[in-house]
Amino acid sequence: MFRANILRMTVAADKAAEFEAECRNQLRVVTEREAGTILYGFFRRAGAASTILPAVPKNHVEYIHLMGYRDEDAQKLHFKIEHNPEAQWAWGRVFQTFMAAPWVAEHFETADIVTGVSRDHHWEPGTMFRFTFHRFKVQEGRGEEFEREAKKQLDIVKAREPGTVLYTFCRRSPNGSGLLPKSASTHPEYLHFMAYKDEKAAQLHREIEFDPNAEWTWGKTFRGFLEAPLENESILSEGLVTGITRDQVWD
Repeated sequence: MFRANILRMTVAADKAAEFEAECRNQLRVVTEREAGTILYGFFRRAGAASTILPAVPKNHVEYIHLMGYRDEDAQKLHFKIEHNPEAQWAWGRVFQTFMAAPWVAEHFETADIVTGVSRDHHWEPGTMFRFTFHRFKVQEGRGEEFEREAKKQLDIVKAREPGTVLYTFCRRSPNGSGLLPKSASTHPEYLHFMAYKDEKAAQLHREIEFDPNAEWTWGKTFRGFLEAPLENESILSEGLVTGITRDQVWD
């Protein structure tokens, strides 16, 4: 994988329905013309604060926007289409007209993408169960060990969880980002994305992750690395606006 991005976008509540319609227009463009865009999705936040993000301002709606590109050429094609000055409609011009506050983002380059997998799936309300992202704050000096264990978990997901359509670990910059501040200390941090196509897939993942009879499970392992409580936000199917993933191992 060349790059992955996560953005938080704020829209006035009376413009939200129109904005979501334009998101679906953009997803059609990505689906039809951008085979190298591996991840592209929009999710509506519930409004209340989570342990990872603050509450949405009154009379506004916030969206999480995910992007991932197989290689540099795929990203260049996306930007070319998005900002085409000769196109009758281009997302680069359209979305900015809806922004009620500056959008904030965090970016992960190739070297920051620890491991992951995505599977070919169209993300539409009723066809996806849940999207969640976690912030792992790992004990100082244990980043490499944590990453080795995360790769073990990824191997299990690839082999045994066909309904897990997105599962990735990305290493955060120690400088933080506009989306999330930097750590208060020097411990390494990771953002972890996961998504399930249905409740059955999510349940299977939980059963494998916490299997009391397994010699090794991620559920027991990752907790031993944490310096601070796990932070997360989870968005159920009704918060999904639109999206797509394509088959790719994120290495």
